[in-house]
Amino acid sequence: MIGDSYYGWSMKYPTGFVNDPKQPYARLISKDSGGWVYEERAYQSRDRIFYVTLVIYDEADFRNPAKYSGYKDLLDSFTLSYPKGRSTVKDLSTVEGNFRWYTQEDMGLKLKVPANWQNSYNQAFTQFSSADGRQWIKVKITSKEEGLTLEDWAKRHEQMYRDQINESYLKVDSAPASTMVAGVPAIEQKFSSSDGAFWYSEHDFFFFKGNYKVYVEIAYDPEATEQEKKELVQTIKQSLTVNQSAMNPAMGEIADDDLVDQNQMATIKFAEQKFSISIPEHWKEIRGDGITKTYEFLGGNAMILAGPGKIAAVRKEVEQSIKENSSSYAYLIKENKPITVAGANGYKLYVVGNNDGARFEKTIYLLEKGKNMYMIAFTVSEWVKTKALEQRLQKIIDSIQFTDGK
Repeated sequence: MIGDSYYGWSMKYPTGFVNDPKQPYARLISKDSGGWVYEERAYQSRDRIFYVTLVIYDEADFRNPAKYSGYKDLLDSFTLSYPKGRSTVKDLSTVEGNFRWYTQEDMGLKLKVPANWQNSYNQAFTQFSSADGRQWIKVKITSKEEGLTLEDWAKRHEQMYRDQINESYLKVDSAPASTMVAGVPAIEQKFSSSDGAFWYSEHDFFFFKGNYKVYVEIAYDPEATEQEKKELVQTIKQSLTVNQSAMNPAMGEIADDDLVDQNQMATIKFAEQKFSISIPEHWKEIRGDGITKTYEFLGGNAMILAGPGKIAAVRKEVEQSIKENSSSYAYLIKENKPITVAGANGYKLYVVGNNDGARFEKTIYLLEKGKNMYMIAFTVSEWVKTKALEQRLQKIIDSIQFTDGK
């Protein structure tokens, strides 16, 4: 048997392992329904695994010793070393120094990114991140609004941060300054922010290319040396180009989700429970059924439950859950009082907690009307607790309506 206690798996020791005295590797032979034969090999070098796969379309060739000897010779030629300086070896690497080139043809975008960062797929922007997720480069290209100036855009972006991040968790490290990026005038600005567990430092650039605006966000390790930070920012800045003429003509208008009205509300109706409530349109629904809906937003989530029952039992269950988890999350009940909302009586619980150093709060509303009970619960990380968010949550509670109390 072999296994991994950390990842939690085990299995019989696979047959077909080869122990080449020069280079050990794992070997697997398989065949698909179409008759193709696959020989796969896996080699380990320190913390990396290299996979080499040979596909043979005709099984007869695999079974033919004369033909297979040529395949084997090819596979056996793989080694975990590179003969530097040998002109007969073509270098396929795109790495230059500690960086490699990345091209996004649809956007006409080209830039250098750290060689060991991974591309994080996102429809709204291009992003590469370090393995621990604490460093990243984000490039977002969207249509430019008529009359927009770089200065106004930078101010708007800063205000967005102030609306989204608690002032105790945000530092504006520099005022907007003029620079040049991709051959055009640009504005740069530095910020530091925290998610309650770590602080992140970022260097942002804003510039226009034709009918588009380009936002570049470079986040680096606050503990990195000044030379490392400078190399990262300067390499990306100097390598980045946006060629509008090379863009995919089908791109056309590209909407900017930063312009979405955070206070635009959508009404959610629970017809059977004769209950409605409004929530921000931009919130993402992550669960929904007949009586429960759960939504996710930056730094928090909301749950809305409406169904038959009385709140006495639910209140007891909620308080018991808080008590049982108080040691894990350092729960402290700050408020537990009777309330009346839209003519329905109930209770409001306000609880603060701590998750591995990151502080958060839960606000739970329990209401009863007729034969139904209702629960509206918000979980909010302290780092996103701003006046704008508090007003938004209160707006949700104020929107509650009961169409029939029977």
